[in-house]
Amino acid sequence: MKPAIIVIGFNRPQALERLLTALSNSEYPEHSIPLYISIDQSGTTEVKDVAEAFEWKFGTKEVLVREQHLGLKAHVLACGDLIAPHGSAIFLEDDLLVSPHFYPYASRALRYYDSTDTVAGISLYSYDFTENGYLPFQSLDDGSGVYFMQMAASWGQAWTTQQWQHFSTWLADHPSYDHTQLPGYTALWGNQSWKRHFIQFLQATDRYFVFPNTAFSTNFEDAGTHASSKGIYQVPLELSNAEVTFTPFDASETVYDAWFELLPRCLNKWAPHLATFDYAVDLYGQKLPHELKRPYALTTKKGTNPVKTFSGELYPLPQNVILQVPGNSIQLTETAGLSDAVLPPLHQFFRETKVVTTVFGEILRHFCSLRLLIPITELSENALETTLKSVAAQQLEGFQCVLLVDKNQEATLRQTMGSFPAYAFNWSIQSIAAAGNSEDLLLHEGIRCNSDEVVTWLRPGSKLLPGALLQAQRLFATLHQVRWVLPFSENNSVPSFVPLHDRLNYYLLHRNLMKGKQCPSTEGMFWRHGVLVTTTNTCQQDWVLQTIKTERLYPLLQKLVSLDSALPENDVKNTWELEAPSSPSFSWRIIASILRSLEGQVHTQYLHDLYGLLFDLPEVIRHDITTNTFHLRRY
Repeated sequence: MKPAIIVIGFNRPQALERLLTALSNSEYPEHSIPLYISIDQSGTTEVKDVAEAFEWKFGTKEVLVREQHLGLKAHVLACGDLIAPHGSAIFLEDDLLVSPHFYPYASRALRYYDSTDTVAGISLYSYDFTENGYLPFQSLDDGSGVYFMQMAASWGQAWTTQQWQHFSTWLADHPSYDHTQLPGYTALWGNQSWKRHFIQFLQATDRYFVFPNTAFSTNFEDAGTHASSKGIYQVPLELSNAEVTFTPFDASETVYDAWFELLPRCLNKWAPHLATFDYAVDLYGQKLPHELKRPYALTTKKGTNPVKTFSGELYPLPQNVILQVPGNSIQLTETAGLSDAVLPPLHQFFRETKVVTTVFGEILRHFCSLRLLIPITELSENALETTLKSVAAQQLEGFQCVLLVDKNQEATLRQTMGSFPAYAFNWSIQSIAAAGNSEDLLLHEGIRCNSDEVVTWLRPGSKLLPGALLQAQRLFATLHQVRWVLPFSENNSVPSFVPLHDRLNYYLLHRNLMKGKQCPSTEGMFWRHGVLVTTTNTCQQDWVLQTIKTERLYPLLQKLVSLDSALPENDVKNTWELEAPSSPSFSWRIIASILRSLEGQVHTQYLHDLYGLLFDLPEVIRHDITTNTFHLRRY
C-alpha cells in the first residue's frame, strides 16, 4: 500500500517549514509518493509561499489554498476527499514532526489491518500522557509493537479509503455531538473538534485505532487556534529502522478504552483473579458515574465496601492489580458507593512518593495556563493599583496579566505602570485601535488574541482574593467537563441572578438564560480557551446568551473575587435583571417538607441526591476544604 501524504496548514509558516524539512529527510520505498499541502485561508500568503517554495523529490506535489476560512474541523473533513484517488493517506498537521521511518510503518500497518473491520485508523503518535487528566500513560507489553485504543489519533494518522468512508457515512447521519456517547473530558475541546466526532463514531460502532508502542510522530504544540499548552504531548520519536511487530486485534492483550483504561477482558487475561467480577476499569479515577456502567469498579476512588484492594505505587497502574501488590490505593468496589467526581491529579497514584509534588505539580502549572485581562476605559491609578496588588499576591507562577487599553491611551498607561512598584508577575499592555472607552471592544480583542487555557477579567478596582488563581487552576485541572465557571464574589453570598428566596426554583437559572431573560456579567468568570462566542457587535450580553446555548454555566460555591463596589448593583455592566421565579406547586412543597424532616435520620448523601433528582436541580461546583478538591453536586 502506497499512501499519499496530506499536510494540513493554516497560519504557522515556521512550523510548516519544519515539518516539510522532516518529510524531505524521511525514508520512502519508491519515488512516486503524492504530497498534498492543504492551506486554510488566513488572509496572508506566508504559509502558501513556504509550501510553494518547498521541493518534493519523491513524487508529485500539489498546494491547495482554500478560498474561505474553514476552521480545523471542516478543513480536516474536506481533506478526507483526497484519500479515495490513492486508496489511503497519511494526515499530518503543521505542528508535528515525524520520524524518518514514519512512512514504512504507516504503509505496513495500513496493509496489515486493511481487512480488519474493527480497526478505524492507524496512529503514528504514541501517548506518554493521557488526554483525560494529563497523567502518565504507558501500554503494557504483550510482545507486540502496537496497542489499540478507542481514541481517535489526531497528531499523525492514516486511513484507507474504506476506513474514512465508514466514518464519513456515519457522520452524515450523526452531524451533532451526542454527549451520552462521549467521555466527559472531551467537552473542553469545543464544538470545532473533528476528533470528538470520530471518538463518538468509535464508541457507537465499537471500533479502535492502532497505536505504536514508540512514536513515529510528535506534537510540537506550537501556539495556534486549537493549541495553548507546550511540551505535554511531545514524545520521543522512533529513530531505528526495526520493523514494528503487528498483532491481530482479537489476539491483543492491550486494548484500551477512550479513558486510557485497559479493557476488563484484557485485564482478566493478565489477572484471572478478577474474571468472576463484572467491573469497569477506572484506575485513573477520571470516569463519571454514568461512564462506569458496571456493578463493580476497579478504581483509585474510595468506595464504601471494597472487595479487593491493591497498591498504587507500581507504574503502569495495572501491574499493581496483575501482581496483586498489597495496599489500599486501588480498590475493587461496588460502583454505587463511589464519589461522583473525578480525582484531581494531585490525588492520583504515587501518593506516598515525592513524585506528586515534583512531577504533577509541574504538570499542573503547565497544562492549565491562565490569563487575566484588565480592560481600562478610564485610567484611575488607585483603582488599577488595588487590582494589581491583588494579582501580585497570588503566589502562582506562569500566568499572564494583560492590560487592555485604547491605542491613544497606551503612552499614559505605560507611564503610570512605570510609577508603580516592579511587579513579579508577567504583565503586558495590549493597545487596541479605535476602542475608545468601550469595555466590550477592549474585551473582544483581548479574548480573540488569548492563547492560554483559562481566561478571566476584572475591572480596575476589583480584586482577586488570595489564592484565587491557584484554586481556579485546580478546578479546571480536576473537572474536565467544566468549561465555564461563575465564582461567588466577596460582595454577595450568591450571585445576584440566583433566586434567594426559594432554592427549589434554582433550576430556572438555565431556562431563563436560554430565553435571554437574565444575563450575568462576565467579570470574574473563568472560562476555557475558545468557549466564549464573540460577535461583530462585541456585546458581553450577546456572548453569554449565545454561549449558554451550547455550554453549561457552572456556579462555583466559593469566593474567588471581590468586585468593585463603586459600581451600582443594577448597572448594566454588572448584571441584567432576572425574571422572578414562580413558586413551586403545593405537591412539591409537601415532598420537600417530608425530605427536610428526614434530615438526620436518613444518610445525608442519599437525601441530597434524592432531593436534587426530584426537583431537577442543576449541578454546582463545591470546594472541599479538607482535601482542597472540587466536586460537582446538585444545588
